[in-house]
Amino acid sequence: MTTTPTLPLAPPPTAPLPLTGPGPSGRMRVVRVLLLLELVVALVTTLEALVVAAVGMGTPVPAVLTAAVAVVLALAARDAGRAAPGAVRRRWLVLAVQVVFLAAAGVDVTIAMLEGVPPLLLPALVRIAVPATVLVLLRGER
Repeated sequence: MTTTPTLPLAPPPTAPLPLTGPGPSGRMRVVRVLLLLELVVALVTTLEALVVAAVGMGTPVPAVLTAAVAVVLALAARDAGRAAPGAVRRRWLVLAVQVVFLAAAGVDVTIAMLEGVPPLLLPALVRIAVPATVLVLLRGER
């Protein structure tokens, strides 16, 4: 009986892959994910506003505004993924967008309550919790 020779498998590398620099902090990674989530919501809102404008039931202004917000969020998410300290160079712009999101959510909830219609719980919580979380996380990151 003959056996076929087997080649030994190469051992896995023990050294970690070299990094080009320190990675972003865990806090900035969470900020990046939340900004990307807001970006997706802004893009969907843009598409919705474009459809409403195309049907003739509205103006294209909301679509243009939400597209501008989407661009700001995309740039901020890109910066948040960088490893340099103070990676969100457009921090003031991101903070302003988050404050506008919170104000718009507050106005929507207030109008819904004044009309006697309770706002939907999950969308209202998401519209308030995500920007508030980004504000808190960016406040601590310098």
